[in-house]
Amino acid sequence: MVSSQVGGIPALTAALAILGGIVAAVAGRKMLTALNIHDWRAYGLAAGIAGSGVAAAQVAARNELGAAFAAVGIGLNGILIGLVVPLVAQYWK
Repeated sequence: MVSSQVGGIPALTAALAILGGIVAAVAGRKMLTALNIHDWRAYGLAAGIAGSGVAAAQVAARNELGAAFAAVGIGLNGILIGLVVPLVAQYWK
C-alpha cells in the first residue's frame, strides 16, 4: 500500500478515504448547486475526483452521463496519485 511505503498509517489512510467519500457524497451536490453548477458531467467528475466510489455511486444512481464522468474522475485521480505521491515522498525525507 502506498500509505505504508511513504511512512503513513494504512488503517488511518483507509478510514480517512472512506470519510472523504461520505463527505463528498453528502456535500458535493449541494455545494455545486450553491455555486450554480447544474451539469451532470461536473457532478460526476467532482464526485469521482473528490469522493471516489461512495460519491460516484450516488451520482451513478441518478444519471448515466454523470456516472461516466465519475469513472473518468476516479481513473484520473488514481493515475495522478500514483505518479505524484512517490515523487513527493522521495523528496520529503
